Amino acid sequence: MSAWETHLRALRRLLIRAAIAYAVLFAAAVAWLPVLIRDAMRPVHQLHVALIVTTLDEVVVQDLKLALSLAFFAALPYLLYEAWRFVAPALTVSERRLVRAGLAAGLLLFAAGAAFAWWVVVPRLVRYLVALAAWSHLGVYLRYGSYLSFVGTVVLAFGAAFELPVLVACGTTMGLLTPSALRAKRKYAYFALVIVGVLISPPELIAHLTVTVPLFALYEASVALASVIHRRKSRDTARTTALSEG
Repeated sequence: MSAWETHLRALRRLLIRAAIAYAVLFAAAVAWLPVLIRDAMRPVHQLHVALIVTTLDEVVVQDLKLALSLAFFAALPYLLYEAWRFVAPALTVSERRLVRAGLAAGLLLFAAGAAFAWWVVVPRLVRYLVALAAWSHLGVYLRYGSYLSFVGTVVLAFGAAFELPVLVACGTTMGLLTPSALRAKRKYAYFALVIVGVLISPPELIAHLTVTVPLFALYEASVALASVIHRRKSRDTARTTALSEG
C-alpha cells in the first residue's frame, strides 16, 4: 500500500469519526435547545417584550439552524483534535508544541468571549436597545428568528474578539508584529475599544466600564504576550548567532 493510500484511509477514518461525533452532539443540542432558548429570551421576557413569528415554519427552521450551529461549535475541539492527529506527524517538535498551545488558548479564549457576551453584554445591550425604542415612542415586537440571530451574532463577535492574544502571538512569532508597535498604537486601540464599548452598552458609566475594561485587559494581555515572545525570539537569535560565530 502506497503512502498516498495510507493517508487517504486515515483521512476517511477521521471523517467518519467526526461525522459520528457531530451526529451525537447534534442530538444532544436538540435535547438541550429548550433550556438554551429560554435563557436567551430571558432579557426580553424581563422587559415584557413580545416575541413573534411571521411564518409558520420560523420556529422549526430557526431551532434547526441553532441546533446545527451548536453541534458544530461543540464538536470543534474534537474536530481540531482529529485534524491535529492527522497533521502532527509532519510537524517538528517545536511546531507541535506551538500548535498545541495555540489551539488550546484559542478554544479557551473563544469560550471566555462567548460567555462574557452571553451573561454580560447581551442582557445590557437588549435593555439599552429596547429603552431606545421606547424613548422613540415605538412599540417593540421582536421576530423570534431575528432575535436569536442577533444574540448569536453578538456571542460569536465577542468570541472572535477574544482571539486577539492568539492572533498577536502568531503575528509576533512570524515577525509581523512587535511589542513596540503595539505600545505605540495603544492610544488608538483604546480609543477604538471605547467606541465599541459605548456603542454596544447602555448609556451608563458602569455598563460602559463593564464592557470596555475587559477589552482593555485583553489588549494589554496581548501586548504582554507579544513582549514575552519577542524576548524569547531575541534570545534564540542571539544564541544561534553566537554558536555560528563560535
